[in-house]
Amino acid sequence: MIGIICAWFNIVICVGVPTAVFAFLLKKSKQSLKIFLVGGCTYLISQVCIRQPVLSILESIDAYKIFEISNPVGYMLFISITAALIEEFGRYIAFHFVTRDCTVNNIPLYYGFGHGGIEALSVGINNIFLILFSSDYLASTGASVALAGVERISTQIAQIAFSFIVFYAFHKKKYRYLMLAIVLHTVYDFSVILLNYGLSPSVLEMLLFVVSIVLLLFTMKYKKECFKMKKIVKVLFCLVAIVALASCGSNKLPEWADTEVLTENARVLIDTLNDFDYEALRKFTITPPWMRRLLRQAERP
Repeated sequence: MIGIICAWFNIVICVGVPTAVFAFLLKKSKQSLKIFLVGGCTYLISQVCIRQPVLSILESIDAYKIFEISNPVGYMLFISITAALIEEFGRYIAFHFVTRDCTVNNIPLYYGFGHGGIEALSVGINNIFLILFSSDYLASTGASVALAGVERISTQIAQIAFSFIVFYAFHKKKYRYLMLAIVLHTVYDFSVILLNYGLSPSVLEMLLFVVSIVLLLFTMKYKKECFKMKKIVKVLFCLVAIVALASCGSNKLPEWADTEVLTENARVLIDTLNDFDYEALRKFTITPPWMRRLLRQAERP
């Protein structure tokens, strides 16, 4: 029952809020609605039409698959950097279009709502399908389902903050702030790697929520001409330090990270590959998805 309630919470956050903002801007002015829609379209073009297809192509390359499995930190850093680059440059280019003959205030606010709102819709739609077709699964889950909604709130706030930074870079022609937005976005996305080192998902989401709020408050100061890069860097350093310290508590590394366990698993895997024992390899606990696909291909005539 709690899981179903949390799924409805996610739907309200991920579908209800963007829809309400859209309806509000529809009545407010056409220019505000245009900025909102440009933000959503920029996300779709940069992520769905460009970045994700490229990543899908990379997934078919064996060297990339090996890199993904053997170096999770490097892989997550690569994913974070590519997301930051494509979204922030797309945001910068989009501001060239939305500022033409535009008399609306709070352009980055409306843009950020559009960008983050479209991104949140996928989570909301997924929860709708879960309620319709997997209610039994939701009934067996707990409050952890609501973490998706909390994560979307944090991400929406962060997207608005990034929009303010990039808009400042565009408006003042100070490209170092565009680089700052890319760095901040990369660090924000890369923080998920802390889950691999024992940090609880709920703790991570709460920390990201606080980080997003603080980041938004600082970035909005550009209206008062107090938007200083040094201040932002200092705040970023402090927030990263807090997140890092929070992950360095009494939590132990997961069992799979133990050196002896990794060595033994590697030895067994190598012996199994050398013996061409596909049946045993299929049952191996750490067999990655790409290896399972190779196994299916190997069984074909």
